[in-house]
Amino acid sequence: MWSELTDALAQYWAFIVGSLIAFYRIFIQGSNRDEVVRFMRRNRVNALRKRRATTVAKSGKVAPNWSEATTIIDIIADEWDAVAAKSNGTSNSLFVCIVSNLLFSSGARGLNEHVTIGMPFDVSDGKTQELRSNALTMSTLTWKPRGSRYGELFLIRDKSREAFQKVAANVVPEEVRPAALPLATLHIVPDRIASKLTHAGSVADAIASNVGTLPDTLTKLGKYPVVSTAARAVHPRLTATQALAQDLVIDACLLRNGDHYTLSINGLDPVRFPNSRSLRNLAIKELEKWGLVPQSWESDQPGLGIPGGPSALF
Repeated sequence: MWSELTDALAQYWAFIVGSLIAFYRIFIQGSNRDEVVRFMRRNRVNALRKRRATTVAKSGKVAPNWSEATTIIDIIADEWDAVAAKSNGTSNSLFVCIVSNLLFSSGARGLNEHVTIGMPFDVSDGKTQELRSNALTMSTLTWKPRGSRYGELFLIRDKSREAFQKVAANVVPEEVRPAALPLATLHIVPDRIASKLTHAGSVADAIASNVGTLPDTLTKLGKYPVVSTAARAVHPRLTATQALAQDLVIDACLLRNGDHYTLSINGLDPVRFPNSRSLRNLAIKELEKWGLVPQSWESDQPGLGIPGGPSALF
């Protein structure tokens, strides 16, 4: 009881002091006005996006029974790593670049626009936290190609490192802070107001989840060896209107299975990805531009190949 009261008093004190400082910076010093303007613009864009989503959904341009597009592709790990090293990058920076390029090639984002990629980050030390605890947080990387979209992996590598370091240092991203106000504000105002003070609902244009290497315990199903395993995101009951109203366009996962990587991609824009086939074709063409040989789970041949794989599974 006493600890809760102490915590509440500390929150209110932080709110009062922080608000006074914010008032001084905004109205007297003028240093935080740009942050307030950016916040207001983001809210305006979100309102327009929701209005557009309703209009597009009612226009008949999107199938009423649309469901998120998905595709799963295998790539030889040595070839993937070699392409990454050739551009002074890592396997993860190549993954982030491919996801970014899908935003550009699909038309979801313009070539001159910055894109924000969310990268889940494990902050557990493997010792003090239990295995069942959720130790994941999200780091974000915002960038745009300076020249070619195929060869700037060193830029993504450095920006990714900076993003991970900020997360490790518990630096709160600007997108999830209340505009020019102290963080304590979110603990005091009602949830409905707190949600409007932040941009946390749509921080990223795409999510790139590098799951890592498949544990040995999952390489067999009983006595049968597992040839390939995919990790993928799910978005239950996501409607076309809801998908159009959000920033998130692509949700991708990368998992290493022995001698190959398995890339799974979800397309969450009904206009850009009306079905899984359109997403698969775009992803395969993107991988081929890097000189990679993609093997879709929906085909028995590399590249676009000949349909004959286990597509009925998904």
